[in-house]
Amino acid sequence: MKIGISVVGTTDDQELVGLYRWMARDHVLTRRNRISTVTAASAPGEQGGALEAINAVAGNAIALSSLVVAVLAHRRNGPADRSRGTVRIERDGIVVSIEPGSELSAEEIIERLTREPLSDEDTPGGSQP
Repeated sequence: MKIGISVVGTTDDQELVGLYRWMARDHVLTRRNRISTVTAASAPGEQGGALEAINAVAGNAIALSSLVVAVLAHRRNGPADRSRGTVRIERDGIVVSIEPGSELSAEEIIERLTREPLSDEDTPGGSQP
């Protein structure tokens, strides 16, 4: 399953860079997940674009679990600054947002991410048969 991780609500990419470095040092996580980065296109004259997202491919629920635990560990071991951004984890259109100070557990996040997305017929305002 493809997972996208981003940080919103910050003016630079340092929080996301720190999260990527944290994840890359976790040998259990990198054995179970393939992680890579997505960078923004750089403007003319710039050395490189800012980090926009982390992409991960998790082969099973255990791999997804290790990914979520790593994200939460990074959040909880970092500075308790409320000005930090909100971490967004996305899978197949399902987004879980982890705001600064959030008490979401790994189990809650995994449960939300592994739910089947609603079809248009199931969503309010969706098409009717």
